[in-house]
Amino acid sequence: MKMQRKRIMAGFLALILVCALSSCGNSAGGKDSDSKSADKSSATSEAPKSTPAEKSTQAAASTQTPTSSQAAASTPAPTTSAPAAVPDAVSIRKEGDTVYLSGTGVVKQKDSWANDLNSAVSIVVEEGITGIGERAFMTCMAVESITLPESLKTIGESAFSACYKLKSITLPNGVETIGQSAFAKCRDLQSVTFPQGLQAIGKIAFQECQSLQSITLPEGLKTIDDWAFDGCMSLQSITLPNSLETIGKGAFGSCAFQSITLPEGLKSIGDSVFLGCLKLQSITLPGSLETIGKRAFYCDALTTVNAPNSLKSVIDAVDMPSDLKAKIVYQ
Repeated sequence: MKMQRKRIMAGFLALILVCALSSCGNSAGGKDSDSKSADKSSATSEAPKSTPAEKSTQAAASTQTPTSSQAAASTPAPTTSAPAAVPDAVSIRKEGDTVYLSGTGVVKQKDSWANDLNSAVSIVVEEGITGIGERAFMTCMAVESITLPESLKTIGESAFSACYKLKSITLPNGVETIGQSAFAKCRDLQSVTFPQGLQAIGKIAFQECQSLQSITLPEGLKTIDDWAFDGCMSLQSITLPNSLETIGKGAFGSCAFQSITLPEGLKSIGDSVFLGCLKLQSITLPGSLETIGKRAFYCDALTTVNAPNSLKSVIDAVDMPSDLKAKIVYQ
């Protein structure tokens, strides 16, 4: 009986011990579980949730807007081209002995117009035309009068050369330059009205205009180029403006002057400027002269060259015969 009780008590104690051990394990496990939960909770609290506004900002940041410099680099610059030149549009018509040219732009030489122009007695260039091109009316040998428009700005090389019967011409005020040989060999040309805006007369522009007797050149003119009036054997009188700065070589060769006064403001006269002026007896020089070309005063009939004292050094620098220097009168 006692043995049985001992066995029961031993079993009961063993059961209590097992229960005690089981309770300790569960407690430890709970602590681990609680620790893991706490870690998860801490991690969650350390990563704050994004607000709707922050999410919107993040979305905007992820979609980057290019800067102005990036946009400029990626967008090709628009190309600009020069405005297209307006083509010349000139037409011709003939009524009796008169040829009319109308339209816009520059009149150019055209073979298809040759018959009409060569037989014309009068040529009328109408308003809208801005230029007379090279050789446009060259050798119109029957023409006696030419009317030019106020819209005209340019007169090209040989534009009216060898119009043998042309008697007079009025150049409109918009013309600034008369081209090389523009009226050369217009043998019957007696009268030229020069425009107020004229600045330059080109080389041989009026060469061999043998009937031209008198001309007045306007203020504003600066240059008379080489041989411009060479061979104008009837040219007796010329009025030169004070704006004139340069007279080219041979510019008045073989003219019919008896005397000539060069204007104050003139700086240079070229070689042989009066060469062959068989009637020229007197020349008056301005104090503004800086250079005098070779053989400038080689005129057989010349008796007197009037010059201010200030020009003595300029004249002494010119190689000229002693008999010619003796004709210089300093004042």
